[in-house]
Amino acid sequence: MATARPGEVSIHVEDPGPLTVLQVLGMTVEQLRYELQARNLTPFGTAKPELQQALLAAVTPLPLEQPSPVLTAPGDAVGLGARRRTSSGPPNSASELQLQLRRLELEAEKEKRAYELQAAERQKRMELAAEAEEKKQQRQHELEVKRLELAAQAGAASADVRQHAPAFGIDTAVKLIPKFNDHDVESFLLSFEKIAQLNKFPEDKYAAILQAHLTGKALKVFTELSVEDCQDYPKLKEALLTAYAVVPEVYRKRFRNLSKHHSETFSEFAFRLGVQFRRWLESEGAHDNIEKLRELLQLEQFNTCLDSDLRRWLLDQKPKNLSQAARLAD
Repeated sequence: MATARPGEVSIHVEDPGPLTVLQVLGMTVEQLRYELQARNLTPFGTAKPELQQALLAAVTPLPLEQPSPVLTAPGDAVGLGARRRTSSGPPNSASELQLQLRRLELEAEKEKRAYELQAAERQKRMELAAEAEEKKQQRQHELEVKRLELAAQAGAASADVRQHAPAFGIDTAVKLIPKFNDHDVESFLLSFEKIAQLNKFPEDKYAAILQAHLTGKALKVFTELSVEDCQDYPKLKEALLTAYAVVPEVYRKRFRNLSKHHSETFSEFAFRLGVQFRRWLESEGAHDNIEKLRELLQLEQFNTCLDSDLRRWLLDQKPKNLSQAARLAD
């Protein structure tokens, strides 16, 4: 027989004996299962009230039903004694057991209902979560459809704007160009290019717009070019600059011989000096090339040391650097 610790009910392993209702109610779940297995009983549930109910039914048999009392005459001691001897056990043991069993049944039903309520709540939460997820996906789908519709509308509007945009007109562009300056062709061409870029003129229309302003010598150069060259703005520009002798040497002379007018400020004179210097370097391709700038300044200094005839001849040879110019001069 196992020895129970304080506060525990002793359990008979080899020979399970009778148990009282209080002992059964004080057992743990493991002890209830053990007692049922010792009596070769299989409980019909796993909850503690169900195990207690099964064990109580096994160890506490209900007493025989007491017969209804029979009225006898006073002094009938024999009949009264016989009736007393037919009763067995305490008078309230049966009703106490029935109350305990009923209480266990109610607790089992209560736990069952609680479990069913929890299961119903879990199911409801799962349904609500699924419904919320479905609504979220539906909303995302609607937003995506709306975004695609807006993109399509924007594309259609852009195409409509391009379709109804006014076509480029040469007549309108010609009116934006200032009058041709026969004495400063390079300034006129620079102004023309900036106005064309600001107004986003098509580059293939530059030549057609420019020819409307040409006069005198510039118009004669235009007429002497082929149709293909007249339509090519870079070739037309080069021909005009060559005709007006706007070559690097001209820019260099303008820069070196520039002087201040009496009517202009020093700031205005500095601006004109910077313009001529930039045009000279750009015509030589040395404005953004330090190495070429060094060669250009050395060549200029070398040429100033030559006589006028040799200097003019050397300029026509167009040497690339100082060494080449020296060999040609020798």
